[in-house]
Amino acid sequence: MPQSHLSGGESNAKNEGTDCDAPYWFLKFDQMMAARFDRIEKRFDIFTQTLREQQEAIDRNAKDIAELHDRLSGGLSRLELQQKENARALTTLHEEFTELASAARSAPAATVSAPTSEAANCSDNCEVRLSGLPPQLNPYDISTVESVLSALGEERLLPHVIRMREWNPK
Repeated sequence: MPQSHLSGGESNAKNEGTDCDAPYWFLKFDQMMAARFDRIEKRFDIFTQTLREQQEAIDRNAKDIAELHDRLSGGLSRLELQQKENARALTTLHEEFTELASAARSAPAATVSAPTSEAANCSDNCEVRLSGLPPQLNPYDISTVESVLSALGEERLLPHVIRMREWNPK
């Protein structure tokens, strides 16, 4: 008599839709393993794609770093050259200063003469007219000019006032 059941209840008969004589439990196991391998393969594809993208980013960054390195090296070279030129100029100025200081110490003291008439007559012809002052104030008095400049907050201009005169309309 043919045995219709194996231990565990699976049939030995040919399964529907398959072309092999494998037991049902084996086919289910095979399907389960195939599904797992599909999931693993999909994850591996994602991992491979991510790895490829990261390698592309690394390549771009390496290119950018090389470009920046070249630019920085060129800039540093120019700065080094400029620093050497500045150092030479500073050395020259220091030598000149040392020579002048030495000459000034060894030179006899010169007497200072009074300013010449040309220097005394050197002034700016700029004029400022004060108007609208109360009649009791004399606009030609230095104290009035000091008060006006003080009220304007321009006391620093007082040393530049050379003289005051009456206004002569033309």
